[in-house]
Amino acid sequence: EIYSCMVRKDDPQFLALVNATLADLYKSGEINDIYDRWFQKPIPPKGLNLEFPMTSELKAIIAKPTSEPVQ
Repeated sequence: EIYSCMVRKDDPQFLALVNATLADLYKSGEINDIYDRWFQKPIPPKGLNLEFPMTSELKAIIAKPTSEPVQ
């Protein structure tokens, strides 16, 4: 399942900030660390580990981020 973020359509400056921030996360690879933290490692406070590896489809989407809907 692919995730999205909704923003107000009448706030192009905020949308630009969100897009730039997400692009930086993807380009730097930090998005992989964030995914790892929440889906591959124990989550505080109980240490629950979802053990949910990233799918090849999600890896492909992360490799080429876009604001276009996934087909």
